[in-house]
Amino acid sequence: MVFIFFGLLITTGLITAYYYFKQNKQDNIGGKISAAKAFWLGYALFNYFVFPFFLYFFLENSLLKLVLTLIICLFYFRMLIQSFLMFISKNWIPTYGIIYNMFSIIIVLSLLFKISINFNGVDRIGFLILSLFLFKLILILFTDTIYAHKFKRLVGNHTKGKKAVWYASNEKKFQNINSITYRNNIIFSILSITLITLMFYYDQY
Repeated sequence: MVFIFFGLLITTGLITAYYYFKQNKQDNIGGKISAAKAFWLGYALFNYFVFPFFLYFFLENSLLKLVLTLIICLFYFRMLIQSFLMFISKNWIPTYGIIYNMFSIIIVLSLLFKISINFNGVDRIGFLILSLFLFKLILILFTDTIYAHKFKRLVGNHTKGKKAVWYASNEKKFQNINSITYRNNIIFSILSITLITLMFYYDQY
């Protein structure tokens, strides 16, 4: 399981690095992206779309698996809708992301409450791992909402069309948001290291 996890993590990192260089070398839709934002993008995508699948096969309790199934459906539905709005209709605006983030926070909080009231029916370490992951998801969604709000104030409606701008670049006007993102990247990395350590400890028993 350790090799699978780090294989998925490294693959996500390589894809993110490729996307970062691709966006900054060519005039692609979405615009150029700063290193801090590229890291955050890869980090969020890993936690939204990759890590829930890993946990699904890692944890054994049926209730925990059900919660992870709902999480997977929640974020993959978002991927379909957001991909259509960004790449097909080219009509994406940060407000859509903010609304879905708020909706997702409510869903994740509800699931966290669900496993909490059924605490006696699951193994404690598995419960702790999933609870920490759900808590981290809420923090990611909340943080991403703040980023989207700040980004919307800076770019307005320029997130639409063939010349859409979706990311904070290294331009001076994005200096503040990039600085905040860089700091938060460190904090979230520490949270992830804590979760990974607990997860591998659990795997020994």
